[in-house]
Amino acid sequence: MKNLAFILIVLCQACINQNSVDNNQGNESTTQDSVYQTEEGIKTYVPKTNKQQSYISQKDVIMNEAVAISNDFYNSLKSQNYAGANKYMHVDALIVTPVNEWNKIYQKAREKKGQLGFIKMYDYGVKLKMNGSNDLGDYAELIFDAQYKDGNMREKLTFFRKDSTDAVKIMAYEYDEIVDNIKVSPVFR
Repeated sequence: MKNLAFILIVLCQACINQNSVDNNQGNESTTQDSVYQTEEGIKTYVPKTNKQQSYISQKDVIMNEAVAISNDFYNSLKSQNYAGANKYMHVDALIVTPVNEWNKIYQKAREKKGQLGFIKMYDYGVKLKMNGSNDLGDYAELIFDAQYKDGNMREKLTFFRKDSTDAVKIMAYEYDEIVDNIKVSPVFR
């Protein structure tokens, strides 16, 4: 069963990475995690690698899924397709905040700052097997600088999965005009 789960993760990873951009030349290894943005505005997470690394870490799986979800989430917000953004919400987040309330949150940001232009990832953190707000599981926080028609905001998407058999889903979405109010939680450092 573990082998089947590993093969499934590798296949999912390959699908997610089919549009990856790796700026490394030859066989040089990367010394740190990187997030690249293509000309089309698509962000791609490129984990640090080691020449002897022959597996995909769970941290890298979570980051790749979180980046892919955030791309689609923000594209949905740009086009005011709130149902498209809500499909990535964790069931526990929807229990606390119903879909109609999430739609009001998105509309409030739009009313406050106008049309969303583009986003740029600013920071991130991942913690495996952490006892957090939604019980024990894997968490990730991605921080974005978002440019709107009438100003900028710093935004945070918090992701959660119970274990490696679950899909990564959004647990929280925060934004603030004061950039220092939105940062990666200290437990991720």
